[in-house]
Parts: sequence; C-alpha cells; structure tokens
Amino acid sequence: MSVFGQDISKKEALQYARKLGEVEILSAKGVELLTDYIENNRFERMQRPNPDGGIPVRTELLKSQILLFLSNAFGSELHYRSSATEYQNSMAKYLENYGIKDLMSPEEHERITDSIQTLSNDFEGALLEENIVDEEDSITENRSLYLDPFSFPSMEEYGLIHTKRSAMGKTLSRTLNDLNDLGLIDQKVLDQVMRKINLGEIWVEALAIQEAACQVIYTEDFDLNKKNELKFIRGLNRAGVLSDSKMEEHIASYQPQELKSKFQILEYCNNAKVFEAANYPTDPVEGYKRLFKDLKELIPGFNYSSLEIRLIDSDENWGAEMQERKLHIAFNVNNNNYQNATFYDFVKLNEEADPDTLFVISQDFHQGINKFLTDQNSEYRLYFANNPEGGDYYGKSKFGLILLTEEQYEAWGTYNADYFLFTQNHDNTFNSGHIKETIDQYRNLGLFDHLTDEEIEEGHNCVSNNLISSYAQLLSCFPKTVVYFDWETGNLENPYEELTISFSEASRGKFTPTNIVDTFAEDWQSEHSSFSFEFNNSKYASTLNMASDWLDPEFLSLIKKALADNQIDSNIYYCLDDGQASGYILLTQNQYETLSESQPELFEEIED
Repeated sequence: MSVFGQDISKKEALQYARKLGEVEILSAKGVELLTDYIENNRFERMQRPNPDGGIPVRTELLKSQILLFLSNAFGSELHYRSSATEYQNSMAKYLENYGIKDLMSPEEHERITDSIQTLSNDFEGALLEENIVDEEDSITENRSLYLDPFSFPSMEEYGLIHTKRSAMGKTLSRTLNDLNDLGLIDQKVLDQVMRKINLGEIWVEALAIQEAACQVIYTEDFDLNKKNELKFIRGLNRAGVLSDSKMEEHIASYQPQELKSKFQILEYCNNAKVFEAANYPTDPVEGYKRLFKDLKELIPGFNYSSLEIRLIDSDENWGAEMQERKLHIAFNVNNNNYQNATFYDFVKLNEEADPDTLFVISQDFHQGINKFLTDQNSEYRLYFANNPEGGDYYGKSKFGLILLTEEQYEAWGTYNADYFLFTQNHDNTFNSGHIKETIDQYRNLGLFDHLTDEEIEEGHNCVSNNLISSYAQLLSCFPKTVVYFDWETGNLENPYEELTISFSEASRGKFTPTNIVDTFAEDWQSEHSSFSFEFNNSKYASTLNMASDWLDPEFLSLIKKALADNQIDSNIYYCLDDGQASGYILLTQNQYETLSESQPELFEEIED
C-alpha cells in the first residue's frame, strides 16, 4: 500500500536531507539549507485551485515539499552551470550605459552577445558541468538542442547541488533512481517520468523532479481534492446545471484515483454540448455553417436565416509583416440583423495563408447569438467552454457550448483565469432597440456633430460587431468622441502632444490648441519634462514629472484650465474606468446635465 498521501515527521524529513547528501545529490550547502527549511517550517506549496479561484496552500512536511526543493535547487544550478547567471550579469554591465533613446544596434548586440558567449565557456559553472561524465547515452538523441534556463524553476541561489551531479541532464536516470531508492518517489512515479524522458519531453533534472513532484502531489492531495470535487458537482446540481440522474451518472463514471476537470463534467450538463473539431469541415465558412445548424438544437427559438461567414484581413500592420485576420459572422432572426467580428488568426502580409488542417473555433464567435438572447430578454447566455490541452491554455481538438443563467455561471465558480468559461453580461438593458434609441439621443444632443458620414458609419459598424454592455462602450465606438488612453503610455516620443490633439478632435471645435510642445522623449532620463500649447492667443505651460513611461495627470489639468480660462462651454468628464486606462468625454453643461439624468451610470461610479 502506498504511503504517499501521508505527512512525514520532522525526524524522517531530516533523514531524507542527510541521505540526499550521502548519495551526492545535494552539496553540504544544499543539505544545510534543506535542514533549515525542515527545522523552521519554511515549506509552502499550492494545492489544486478551488472552483472559485482560491488556491489553498499546504505547509506540512511532505515528500512533495522535499521534491519541489530539489527541483528548484537543480533549476538554480542549471542557471549557474549553463552560464546564464554570468551571462545576465555581463550583459547588464554592457547595457547600463545605454539609455532608451540610444539602444544598441543589432550588429552591436550580436557582437557583445558573441563576446560574452565565448567567455561563458570559461565561467566556473560551465567548467564544473564540463567535468561531469554524460551517463545518458541511450537518451541523448531525444534531448532538446536548445536549453532556455530562464524557463526553469530557480531559488536564485546556486551551489546546492553536489559537484558530482549534473544539472544539465547528464545524470538524469541515476538521480531519479536514487530518489526511488531513498523512498522519495515510488516505482510507478519513476516509470512515468522515465517514459517522458524517453519520449524527449524531459531532458534535465529540474524538470524531471518537478514532474515527479507533481505526480506525488496528486496522490498526497487526492482525497481532499475528490471530496471538494464531489461537493462542487452537487453545487452544480442544486443550481440546475446538472440533473439528479446526470449527476449520479457522472459520479458513477469515475475510475479509481481519478479526478476530473470542469470540461469533463460539461458533457453531463443540461443545455450543453461538447464538440469535436475533427467532425467539422476545416474550411471556416463550411465549418461554421454546420456548427450553426447544430446550435439550433441547443438554443430555443434560434431560427436564423441569411447566415454569412467571412474572413476579413485588417489594414493594421502588427509588425513582422503580419496582419490580423478577423472572423465576421452575420445572420437574421425575426427580421433583426445580428453580426459580430472577432479575432481568427494572424497572417503574413501579401502571402496566401496555408489552409487549416483542423476546424478553428474562435472563442467569441457566439457574441452575435448573445445579442439575440439579449433582444429576447432571456436570462440565459451562451458560454464557450474551453478545454485546455497539455501545456496549451486554449484547446483545439474539443470545445463546448452551454446555456447558463448568471446564477448558474456563478455556480461553476469560474474565474476567467482558469481558461474554462469566460464572463458574459446578463443585463438585457442594451438590447438592439435601446442601443438604437441611445444613439439617436446622442445625435440629437450633438455629440456626433463633428463627425463625417464615414466616421458615423464606422461607429455603427463598431456597435454592430461588438456586444455592447455600457454607455461608455457605446460612445467609445464612435471616433473622436471618447479619449481613451493608458496612463502607462506606449508612446515614448510625444504622448502629451498626441493626447492634446485627441482632446481637440473630441471637443467638437471648441478646443483648438496650436504650437504644442512636448519634450517627453528628450527628457526621458530627467526628472521633469516641458509641456505647453497656445490657445486663443494665450500660452499654457507646465513642468511635468517624469516617471519612466507613466504620464503625469497635470497635463490634463492644464487642458481643463485652458477651457475654464476661456469660458468654453465644454468640460472634460471621466466616463470610463479600465484599471490603469481611462476614458474622457468633452460635454457642454446641457449635454452633461441631460446625460446625468438619463444615463447616471455613465458618471456616477467614477466621479472624482
């Protein structure tokens, strides 16, 4: 019987530390540090996340804690012996004299890199590893030709691994066998890790021991995780996501020592379906047409017509000669047109893309359907269920769709970071009729008087292609209406000038600055920069604080002052809060009072 689910005593843990030194896995320094961890209870590892996103932590003495210590120690040693530590330090010395405006040329960077790489062969760590005999002839051909030490765990302290033990895969099998002989892993774990090594999936000690630790953790935490999983499933049953019979069927499907993912529960749920990408044509037009037919069985009243599927390449250049390709979906239900556009892929400019080998599902393809549900005043929304596969956050071979109320969604305890279900808006306020009425109100208030017919059409297209959930989002669809920017700017040349022009464009002709001066770039390494402009024959100037790429709010105060000094019937109002990004709109007093009364939520939650 396995004892891997049990805690170990302090005495047992100290014996493991001593034996790891005796078999020459840990150095004397490593044994000393591990002993300190044991004596002072410094261990801490995460458990499987709770459905609500909380991550419990275990601090008990466990075999997995020692294995994780070893994995981190080997990771740190890999940094040292691959010369990555010395490389980083040397590169930092070269770079410390280069400011952001004087970045080294690619040729200079290559010269310095080659120089450091030549020196790295003489670094102490590299020489230490070079003296170790490679014992892994049988699996050498499966090793990766490129090691990226920055992807491995590290304690940022080297010298914990014995000098006779490799950190770069030369003693991989012996190290694992030693851990098995010591009792830190069992034969089953050893065999599973060796299988991955022989497949070429693992090639260094840090990753091998990390994999072993994960398998030991599965056993150590299994009983608690199974208990929590069954509690979670019963919660879904109470919320109406799972029927009584389907819940019992799901519970009966468990194999011994099996835990299931949320996606595996999905196929037993009400109003849900799991799809195999291989069952759909690889051509996106034909694939989505077949998918929409299948959705009729899932969504009540979804009797669509005039379905149109198109792939559209954007004009925006994303760098490296790449452009975004969008999936455009349009259909009609009950004489109402619905459409949305969402990301599909990146493709090379002026090159024919290779045909897809598997039906590609876009995770927001269903937003037009949720617009339809909003217009039906439905309490349900269609959710895309992602199935993470292997190391990929987004699965490709399978996906799911499920209709949920907001209460049922919350019963999943899903938080967007677990990449399963993603938040949808269940407020039916922004149905098609209300959006149209609101746009008409904005036009009557004169909010779009400064826009051309083409710009107004651009705004309507934006509204049509997005799932609108707030007045601020609706306004933001129209150009030169909401000035939206991140306070940590991406413009390192003239951000204040750029934003001043944006506020001018959004002012409907009321704010017309000239001779804008912005010394942001030239004062990058200074404590202050200069910002000024002229307006109505007066000059407005301010000395702004420099804090790397963060903007100084005083630039906005200067624009507000210019409006006030000239008694302009237009003020700047904060209307969009998006973390460190903000949105502002310029309104006359009458416009502000009207919107404050009819759409108080546009201002009330974020007023200064």
